[in-house]
Amino acid sequence: MTLISSLLGGAILVLLGLALSVSGCASPSISAYKDQAPKVDMREYFQGKLVAVGTIQDYSGKVVSRFTADIVGNFEKDKGTLNEEFTFDDGKKETRNWSFDIAEDGSFTGSAHDVVGKATGKQSGNAIFMNYVLRRTIDGREMEFSMDDRLYLINDTYMMNQTKMRKFGITVAELNIAFHKVK
Repeated sequence: MTLISSLLGGAILVLLGLALSVSGCASPSISAYKDQAPKVDMREYFQGKLVAVGTIQDYSGKVVSRFTADIVGNFEKDKGTLNEEFTFDDGKKETRNWSFDIAEDGSFTGSAHDVVGKATGKQSGNAIFMNYVLRRTIDGREMEFSMDDRLYLINDTYMMNQTKMRKFGITVAELNIAFHKVK
């Protein structure tokens, strides 16, 4: 059984109960971080080499996978690329190559081979928020998940990322990633 299919198998059991009891818990808007320092500019932070470590938790909070990533970014004024090479604790490897278009106001769009349509995002203060739909093949079947990335710059070296992975509006997994900029 693959990681995602086991996540979904367990999640489906709780979906009905959760769907009936979920209340609209609003999360803070990106504007809540506008006065937070240090100020982030994705073109600066993701320029060059980074390494990352992370975990994937299932719907119950259990860590079901760990990974490392080698990342190389190349950004100019209004465009950039981010090439990510993931290695998971089971030995599996994945690659995601992002292309970004960045507006003067800090908003941006992005695309990658496994992203449906365009990712949309915004930078403000020390935060970067990005939303997109990720396509995954699970047990031979294509599925789509809504991804809600929340990145927070700690200092010029470290950034934290919290991602909620949702299906039918219900969180089925959470990812926590720590980025380290290689100088």
